[in-house]
Amino acid sequence: MATLFFRLIGTLLLLLLGFFSPHGLAAQQTGGTVTRVELGFDQSVPGEQTFIPIALKPGAEAKIGKIITEIVFATNLLSFEEARKGTPLKSIDAEVSTRIKEDEENSENSILEVIITSPTGEAIPGGNLVFLTFRIALEAPRAQMIQLENRTRAMSTNDPPEPVEVATAGGEIENLDIAAVFACFFYLH
Repeated sequence: MATLFFRLIGTLLLLLLGFFSPHGLAAQQTGGTVTRVELGFDQSVPGEQTFIPIALKPGAEAKIGKIITEIVFATNLLSFEEARKGTPLKSIDAEVSTRIKEDEENSENSILEVIITSPTGEAIPGGNLVFLTFRIALEAPRAQMIQLENRTRAMSTNDPPEPVEVATAGGEIENLDIAAVFACFFYLH
C-alpha cells in the first residue's frame, strides 16, 4: 500500500512539474566562438498555451545589434499569441517586433518573424531574449512533438552593420496525452 502511495505521489509530481514549466530550457550566458540562437522546449496539452524562449549565446567576440528570427510552424497545430521581452532585452531597452507571414514554400506552415533591435547600438546580451506564447490547437494530435524550425540571421553593432555568423537550433513542443496518463493512473488501482 505504501509503495502504491509513493508511486502515485511521484507520478503526480512529475505531471505538475511538466505543466508548470513556464519557460522551457534556460540559456547559458556565453557560447563558444560562434554565436548561437536557439529555441527552447515546452510541454502542454491541446487548447492550452505553451512558452518557447529565444535564447542567445554570443560568440567570444560577437557584438550583435540586430537579430531576425523566422520560426516556421504548422498552422493547423499552433497559433501565435504574443512575445514578451526577457531580462537581457529589458536591460538595454531593446525593441521587439513580430509578424506572421505565409510560408511560400509550404502553404500548411506559417512563419513568425521576430525582429530584435538594440536601440542605441549597444550589444544585445546573452540569455533568454524573448518568450513566445503559442496555443496548441484543440485538434492537434496528442502525444506528438511539434517542431519549430529556426531560421536566424544577425547583424553586428558596427556602422554600417555587417552580417554575423550564427548557428541555430530549432525548438520543440510536446503535445501531451493527458487522458492516457490518467487512464494508466486509474488502472494502477
